[in-house]
Amino acid sequence: MLVVLIFCHESIIIIWQITFKSETPKLKWLKDAGFPVVSTKVFNSAKEGIAYRETVMDQLRVTLEYDIDGLVIKGTEILSIQ
Repeated sequence: MLVVLIFCHESIIIIWQITFKSETPKLKWLKDAGFPVVSTKVFNSAKEGIAYRETVMDQLRVTLEYDIDGLVIKGTEILSIQ
């Protein structure tokens, strides 16, 4: 049996006219709909994000079953597409 995993970076649900104003409800909707989503963390400053990246790359990276070369850091606000 072939198993295919899909990771969505962006989602716009046109059929049901669902739009998202921030990343948090978008990821919750994807998870509730049964899509696999990665773990997320919210930071209050860029410094916090940079410090977390250092922790991941220096300590947590070696514990993963796969290799990573960095993290995806996104702002929470989603601009509307016209």
